[in-house]
Amino acid sequence: ASGFHSLAKGVGRHFEAGKVRQTVVELEDAFLFVTAAGDGSCLAVLADADSDVGQVAYEMTLMVKRVGAHLATAPRTGLPSGG
Repeated sequence: ASGFHSLAKGVGRHFEAGKVRQTVVELEDAFLFVTAAGDGSCLAVLADADSDVGQVAYEMTLMVKRVGAHLATAPRTGLPSGG
């Protein structure tokens, strides 16, 4: 999910279209939602094809507001020890 979100961010930068709010993929039997969730993290949800996509997106936004700060990932620094 993080790679997919990163790809969407690159598209936004390349086309000067602003920040990514959410990325949605419509599959034959499901929807994949990916959104930023805290600094350096993202939230991915796989929902059935008959789901209310607006409701799923809304609930994801609420969840990120509640727990996003706890999902932050510190940037990687330096080389791993031992090698």
